Amino acid sequence: MRVALIGPRGVGKTTLGAPLADALGVPFFDGDLVVEQKTGQTIAKLFDDGTFRDREWDVTQDLLRVHEGVIAFGGGAVMASGFAAAVAGWTVVLLTAAPIVLAERIRSAGGARPSLTGAEPAEEIAAVWEQRRNHYEALADFSAATDTLDIGSVLAPLIARLR
Repeated sequence: MRVALIGPRGVGKTTLGAPLADALGVPFFDGDLVVEQKTGQTIAKLFDDGTFRDREWDVTQDLLRVHEGVIAFGGGAVMASGFAAAVAGWTVVLLTAAPIVLAERIRSAGGARPSLTGAEPAEEIAAVWEQRRNHYEALADFSAATDTLDIGSVLAPLIARLR
């Protein structure tokens, strides 16, 4: 089974990815973590250097060569021109949550998530969602809301749908 988790920052791709992979009996890969491991730098540092998107695309291509697993992609990975073709053959799950929920999650994460626009989290989330929404929705086989991020209540229907 090959499952790609997509969606905006803070939606729970990493949080849900590992237990989803465990339940499906496949490995889990966190795209952002793999980028950091391969480069030896934080995502924030790579954003500052202007090299993050290129590094992310290299890792995305490598990860999509995996024969099975659950992959949590960074929120902007879907914007790469070759992403749709690269993810063909994978089940793509769009995770969603209300912008206010995402803003609170990003605020509570502190400086772990670099700002993409310099705006306040709620404004940034709304703007970025509008920019990426069509990409997310066009790629998704189905979506799941993570507003409560109660892992059990989100995972159960996901697992049922994937099996």
